[in-house]
Amino acid sequence: MQFNSIHFILFLFLALTTTALMPQKYRKILLFVGSCYFYAVWDYRFLSLMIFSAAVDYVCGRKIYLTENLKVRKWYLITSVVCNLAVLGFFKYFNFFAESLQHLIGVSNPVLFNIVLPVGISFYTFQSMSYTIDIYRKDIDPVTKAIDFFLFITFFPQIIAGPIVRAREFLPQLDMPVIFKWKNIIDGVMLFLQGFVKKVLFADLLARYVDPVFSSPGHYSSIECALAVYGFAFQIYYDFCGYTDMATGVAKMFGFQLPLNFNHPYIATSLKMFWQRWHITLSSWLKDYLYIPLGGNRGGKFIVMRNLVLTMFLGGLWHGAQWTFVIWGLYHGILLALEKFTFFSMAHTKEKSSLFILIVRNFAIFNLICIGWIFFRAESLKSVMGIFGSLCKGTFAFDYSAAILSFALILFFTFEILSFLSEKGVVNMQKLNLVKCAALGGAIPLAFIYSVQNVPFIYFQF
Repeated sequence: MQFNSIHFILFLFLALTTTALMPQKYRKILLFVGSCYFYAVWDYRFLSLMIFSAAVDYVCGRKIYLTENLKVRKWYLITSVVCNLAVLGFFKYFNFFAESLQHLIGVSNPVLFNIVLPVGISFYTFQSMSYTIDIYRKDIDPVTKAIDFFLFITFFPQIIAGPIVRAREFLPQLDMPVIFKWKNIIDGVMLFLQGFVKKVLFADLLARYVDPVFSSPGHYSSIECALAVYGFAFQIYYDFCGYTDMATGVAKMFGFQLPLNFNHPYIATSLKMFWQRWHITLSSWLKDYLYIPLGGNRGGKFIVMRNLVLTMFLGGLWHGAQWTFVIWGLYHGILLALEKFTFFSMAHTKEKSSLFILIVRNFAIFNLICIGWIFFRAESLKSVMGIFGSLCKGTFAFDYSAAILSFALILFFTFEILSFLSEKGVVNMQKLNLVKCAALGGAIPLAFIYSVQNVPFIYFQF
C-alpha cells in the first residue's frame, strides 16, 4: 500500500475517522489493528514474523528489568539480539553469503533459495532491538501495557522505511490520550503533500533520466553520466526525504511526533556533518549501539579508525545484501577515518572559515558523496565500472533532456541553500514560506498528474 496511492488515502481517511469516533480507551487498540492491516496488505505472510520478533523483545525487556542478576540480564539481552539478528540475517543475507561462499570455493552456478525479503524488516528489527538494549543499560523502564509496545513496533506511518524511532521518544507519547486537533491534521496534511511533491514531481521525474543512464552507461557521454550521478544524489534525497515527510505528516494527524530524519545534508562541509544530517535516525542508531560500544573515540588513532570503518561497513551491509553496498559503506568509513585525522577535521569550525573556504569544502564533500552514490545506485560491480568508464572517456555531448536536468539540479541546490539559510535567520523566513506555499500550490496538481505511475520508494527495498 504505497503512500502515493488511492488505496492508502482511503485507508488513512477511514483510520482517522474511526479512531476519532472511537472511545479513548480503544484508540490505541484500533491503531494497532489498523497498523497490522496496513502491513498485511504488503505481505500478510510476514505479519506473524514481525509480531513474533516484537513479542520476544517485549518478554526479554520485562525479564531484564525484573532481575538484578547480571548473568540473567545478559542472557535475556543476548536472546533478544540473537533472535533479531538471526531473523534479519536469514531473510536478508542468507543468499548473499551462500552465493559468495560458493563463488569462493569455485562453484560456477551457485545454488540459492527463493527467500522473500519481508518489507520493513531492517527498520523494525533495529527499532525493536534497541528497546531491550536500552532497558539493559537502564536508560528506560519497560512499558506496563503490552499494547503500547506492539503499537510502538507496528505504527504504520513508519513501519516500512522509518524513521527508526527510539522507545524513549515514542513510548512517552503513548502515555498521553490520543487526541485529534484540527491544527495537527492540517499541519500533517501539508507535510504529507510536501513529501508527495518531493517524491512524485522531483524524485520520480529525476528517475526517468537517471535510470536509463545507469542501465546502459556506455551509451552516454561523460557529461551525461555525470549529470545522472548528480541527478541520483537528488533523486534518492527527495525520494527518501519525501517518504519521511509523508510518514511524519501522517503520524502528526494522529497526534504523534516522529524524529527528524533529514536536515539539508547536501550543504555539509564535512563527511561527519553529512552523516549528522542524512538518515539521522539510522546514523544515531549506529553511533549509539555500535560505534560507541566498539570504543568510539576512545583509544589510539588505529582503534578509532577501525571503529569508524567497521561501523560504516555494517551500515552499508544494513542497506542491502550486495557488494556494491558493502563497498559504499567501506568507502564512507575510510573517508570518515581519514577526515578525522587530517585537516578536513577542521570543517566544523565554520566561524573561523571564510565563505570561500566553506563553498570549496561543500563542493568537495558533495562530489565525494556523489562518487559514493555510484556504488549505492549501481546494480553490480560491472555497472560501477561502466559508469566510471563513461565518466573518464572525456566526451561532452548532451541533448536537451540533459540541459533541462542541469537547470533542475541548480534549482534543487539553490532551494536547499535558501531553506538552510532561512532556518539560520539569514533569509527572511516569512517571505520564503510564501514562496514555498505558492510553489507547493502549483506543484500539487502536477504531482497528482504524474503520480499515476505509482513508483515505489527506493528505501522500501531495504
